Amino acid sequence: MENKKDWEELEQWQNKVKKESVEKYGIDFQTINTSKQNKIANKISLFLSQSSKIIFIFFIIFFIIVLIWAFAFAHSFFKKFNPNVNELEKNYNIKISVLSKEVDQNGNGKYLCTLKDNLELKFWVIKNYSKIEDDFYSKSLKFYFDRWHDIDKDKFIVQESYENELLDYKTYIKINDIKDIRYTFNIMYKFAEFCGDNFSRSWNIYICNDNFIGYFSDNYGLSQEENIKYMEENYLKYIEKNHLQNQ
Repeated sequence: MENKKDWEELEQWQNKVKKESVEKYGIDFQTINTSKQNKIANKISLFLSQSSKIIFIFFIIFFIIVLIWAFAFAHSFFKKFNPNVNELEKNYNIKISVLSKEVDQNGNGKYLCTLKDNLELKFWVIKNYSKIEDDFYSKSLKFYFDRWHDIDKDKFIVQESYENELLDYKTYIKINDIKDIRYTFNIMYKFAEFCGDNFSRSWNIYICNDNFIGYFSDNYGLSQEENIKYMEENYLKYIEKNHLQNQ
């Protein structure tokens, strides 16, 4: 079919085949074959189109899974380099901000923190892998006790020490007998009123006599009078027990 004559002969042959097919069977098989080919082509096109959509959907799902995994990894990585602030906030019912930190590649070390609603009150958090220590209660007690100005403040004895750079802060009043309990507790109530909602039952504030220690916050939910009577009863029990042991 290198010339015009060859093409003409092919065309004549195709027309002859078509004519014979129509005369004999009443059907043009060439047209049917072309139609079948078109249907097959359409089916293949539809299949490819649907396959593309399915592949695209799987790609989107895979992409979302990768994003979730990346976020979880980043969150875990970030958390490793910070103390468990959420746990501290939950335990102390406060909101914390980290001001600075001195840590190693694993996030272990010191974190200087403050309260979001009281930037003057600063405290340390020390992280050693899963172990977290802090001096929030001691720093809080010292913060408010330093700012409390009362005529009876000098009745308190203050003990202040540091362990692993964390403050251990205590304030207490010594008593000689049961009569001193009412007087000393009234002083402590004045300090608690000064602190208001910031007063914590976990603070180291107490009365003592030899081996007797009565924490002011032991029954802070009681009324002032009830708390005083409760401490007087505990002190009497201590005296009786001590007297029996010395007999």
